[in-house]
Amino acid sequence: MGDYVLFSAIGTSDPIRGNFDGPMLHVVRHYRPKKVYLFFTEEMSQRVDEFGYEWCVKQLCPECEVVVILTDIENAHDYSVFINEFPKHIERIRDENKGATLILTVSSGTQQMCSCLALEALSRGLLAVQVSTPEKGASFSKRVYKGFEYQQAFENDFDNGVAGETENRCREPDLSYYRHIIVKSQIRELINVYDYHGALRLAKSELSGNIRLIRELESVILRLQMKTDEAEAKTSDKSLFPVKKSTYREKRCRILSEYLLVMFHKTLIVSIDDFSLRLTPFLQQLIADYLEFVFGFKIKEYIVKNNIIPDRFPPEMRAFVESEIGAELKGHKMSLLLMVSLFKYHAGTEDVDSILFSGLLNGNRLRNDVAHSLTGLTEDEFEEGYGLTPKLLVHKLFGIMKKVYGTHAKISPEQYAEKITAVLLEVVG
Repeated sequence: MGDYVLFSAIGTSDPIRGNFDGPMLHVVRHYRPKKVYLFFTEEMSQRVDEFGYEWCVKQLCPECEVVVILTDIENAHDYSVFINEFPKHIERIRDENKGATLILTVSSGTQQMCSCLALEALSRGLLAVQVSTPEKGASFSKRVYKGFEYQQAFENDFDNGVAGETENRCREPDLSYYRHIIVKSQIRELINVYDYHGALRLAKSELSGNIRLIRELESVILRLQMKTDEAEAKTSDKSLFPVKKSTYREKRCRILSEYLLVMFHKTLIVSIDDFSLRLTPFLQQLIADYLEFVFGFKIKEYIVKNNIIPDRFPPEMRAFVESEIGAELKGHKMSLLLMVSLFKYHAGTEDVDSILFSGLLNGNRLRNDVAHSLTGLTEDEFEEGYGLTPKLLVHKLFGIMKKVYGTHAKISPEQYAEKITAVLLEVVG
């Protein structure tokens, strides 16, 4: 038994597939580690007892210690998960086994797992071991599924043949040649799941020479922080910012377009509670602009430091609004209820946008629930409360923006997001 320690993700080819060792078991067979760490996603965790991973390892190395790492990772194809998850375990394993050579299996688990482990081996100077299939190509044998009889499979394992006559399919690849390929693949995956911070960290550490990529990622992050002017200055593709600031109306459109883009990004990363919390301030500003640019009513002329000045309202308008809010305007501050009431007065209670705004006002209780809750809001809960999904709401709100700002509302948040992704992926190369 060598002074090796093995870390291996577990995939559907482990422990044995098609009468041959799976990748993890084959590394154990030929390197005989003193300790093996087996990493399981949530799905694979359900197979721990049934599929005999530890039993198979013990048949080859009876003295080997097996450590099982169970996780609640649901998406085994998400690079961003493993970029953050693997380093924690690898650091701990190195601390627990000082002086030992740590082997990372780069053939077991999903492609995303293998790529992340290959990058870890490169960056930390660890030993990566790749295991080829017996077919010397893609394996078409049946994967290991429920009902797998591991003891019988081990007895029928052709790799148990006479020592020296069975093939060693392990190799220690020179990963330096693939470094940029691996890194670029990971950055693309992070961009595709909208993890721009993760992509930027990786780009700065591994592709520091790609200045444009770093600047474009920084631009997107600034944009999502509502630092629009700084973001536009960073990017070399000014078509990403079609809304300018030549007129007051266009300036207002630029602000609301960027805010709606931020909200749409929250739907992409499924941060629905954050989306809900941003909805009220957006609606207040949108309705204020709707009233001003379409109906000629400037709410700013009726407020002082966010306080309503009731005496400035025409009697008929004041009576309608007070009826809607169920209280006198005196002492009332700016609120979504007030803005919706003013809109209904000008547009009519049967107007399609009045109906939408009223429905959103009724669903606004979710915002208060989220603000005082320790749990996040789900898409289903949002749809139940507001009557439509977050993405559909964004689509409807952009439709209203086209009424308010006309041709200044150039492209939808969905189109913005698609274009940003396309530009970033092109720059990655």
